[in-house]
Amino acid sequence: MDEIAGQFIAGLHTTSTTLAWTFIYLTRLPEIQAKLRRALHAAYADGHADGRTPDLAKVTKIRVPYLDAVLEEALRLHATSLARQASRDTELLGHHVPKGANVILVANGPDFHAPSFAVDAALRHATAKTDHGWDETRDHAFEPERWLVLNRNPETDQQETVFDANASPQIAFGMGPRSCWGRRLAYLELRMVVTLVIWNFELLDVPPVLADPKASYGIVHRADQCCLGLKVIK
Repeated sequence: MDEIAGQFIAGLHTTSTTLAWTFIYLTRLPEIQAKLRRALHAAYADGHADGRTPDLAKVTKIRVPYLDAVLEEALRLHATSLARQASRDTELLGHHVPKGANVILVANGPDFHAPSFAVDAALRHATAKTDHGWDETRDHAFEPERWLVLNRNPETDQQETVFDANASPQIAFGMGPRSCWGRRLAYLELRMVVTLVIWNFELLDVPPVLADPKASYGIVHRADQCCLGLKVIK
C-alpha cells in the first residue's frame, strides 16, 4: 500500500507541476505559444477546418513534434529529483561511491545547471566529452527548438523536423529498468491537457505580481502559484 500511495503522490505532483510551468512559460513567451498553436492546427487540420477540438484518440495517434518539444523543455528546466542506492562499489569522475550509498540526482539549481566541483575532462566517458560545455545564457532559456532535429523520411525521401528525446540532457523520469513506469501515462496527460488549453484559449499577460511566481524545492521544483489569463478562441 505504501508503494501504491507513493506512486499516486509522485504522479500527482510531478504532472501538475510540469503543466503549471508549461503554461507559465507559454504565457511569458507568446511567440512560442502562437507557434505551438499553429503546429497543433496543422497536425489536426481536419478538426481545425471543421471547428472540432482534438479528442483523446487523435492526440494518442498523431504526434506533434513541437508539442513534444515544449513539454520536454518544461521537464528539463523543472525536473523531478531522483535518488538511487548504489548496488556495488564504483567510481564516478574520480569519486568513490561505496555500495549502499544513497545517490541523489539533483535535477534543479546550481548543481544541475553548472558543475558543483571541478571535473577532470580525462575522466569523462567518451560520449560525454563533447557535451559538457556550460552556457547559462542558453541552458536557463526556454527553447523547445533544442529538441527538434532534421531527419529524412524514408517514405518521401524528404527532410522533416522531428522530435528527438536525446537531443539535450534530461532525466526527469530516470533511466534504465528502474525508470518511472508511469512515464507514458504522464506524457499522454501532458499532451492532452496542453493541446486542449492551447487549442481553445489564448494565454494572456497577467499582472507582474502574478507573472513571475516563486518556487519551492522538494521532490519537484513547484511553482507556488500559476495564474493564467484566458481568452476564448472562437
